[in-house]
Amino acid sequence: MQDDTSTRKRSLWIRYGFIALATALMLAPAAAYASHTFTDVPDTNIFHNDIQWMADNDITAGCGGGGTLYCPTDNVTRQQMSAFMRRLAENQVVDAATALEADNATTADDADTLDGLDSAGFVQKGEANSVDSSMIVDEPSVAQQVEASGFALSGPTEDVASVTIEAPAAGTVIVWGSAEFVLSHTTGTSTLAIPAISDTSATAPGGGFVAGIGVPSGAATGSYFQIFSSQRAFPVAAGSHTFYLVASESSGSVSVDDTVLTALFVSTTGGTVDTAGAPTGIGEDATDGS
Repeated sequence: MQDDTSTRKRSLWIRYGFIALATALMLAPAAAYASHTFTDVPDTNIFHNDIQWMADNDITAGCGGGGTLYCPTDNVTRQQMSAFMRRLAENQVVDAATALEADNATTADDADTLDGLDSAGFVQKGEANSVDSSMIVDEPSVAQQVEASGFALSGPTEDVASVTIEAPAAGTVIVWGSAEFVLSHTTGTSTLAIPAISDTSATAPGGGFVAGIGVPSGAATGSYFQIFSSQRAFPVAAGSHTFYLVASESSGSVSVDDTVLTALFVSTTGGTVDTAGAPTGIGEDATDGS
């Protein structure tokens, strides 16, 4: 028969064991479900940071429990998705992933970037520095200058207009130029201007790239209007290139109005053109073999 001392010791061990077990059970859930916002999203959840970002940026308010539950494994309905998308847009959370990676940001104020660029550098349509219709052609592969005011030629070859384009790689730049030439003519003296498109400032190209615009000496005194239009293709390397509409005044008095100069970059990596000859049958007389 056991004595009372042994029985009391056994009871104490059992009692302390139950106390320790109860304490462990109470502490274990608290450690497993530690979370910044939602009690059902523990730190060990692989999506914890993503869900916390949703909460920090007011994209989600949770699913209940007074804002303490997220219900991470529940399906999302189309109407719930609409709420997410609206909050995302209204809170102007743009490219948050880039901002979070770059700055370790956790709030919407730190997520104001677009493709890694600060959103402060962008403007909205209608703002003072926004793009209007006159600037729409000035894109990375297109550049254009339009000048309506008159330009009086002074004799030697000079620049009437210029455009600069940035070629992203080796290729071809096609340049179009047009202008209205006003020739103030006096009978007995010929009036002549020589315009051209050039890739060198104040320099006329050789060959057949120049054009003569003039009035013969025997014509009546008065103002004569003639339109100049030309185009050229320039092979280019990658980098910045400037092209010019140039003109010289050989005799008489000449001014230039309504100048338009456009440059377009074209990649030459699209393939090759076979110029060996025309296919059989083209340009030949058709026969029936009889």
